[in-house]
Amino acid sequence: MKENANHTLDFKGSITPMTFLKLTNVFRAMQSGETLEVTGLDEDIKNDLFKVLRELSYQVVADEKIKDVMPLYRVRLKKE
Repeated sequence: MKENANHTLDFKGSITPMTFLKLTNVFRAMQSGETLEVTGLDEDIKNDLFKVLRELSYQVVADEKIKDVMPLYRVRLKKE
């Protein structure tokens, strides 16, 4: 992902209801056209994001798996 995101969230720790609340609050505070990059260790992070943000309008700009010592998953969403 070459372009920097306007907002980033690091979910490399455990995903809890509080992390999803934080995600929802950040996304709702964003302006139309801004991007949010979310990173995590769980390969289902994209599906989890869709469950939480299902009623909000966004576009998936990027979805990738980065191979290091342990896999890291990164999803970038653009608010519409």
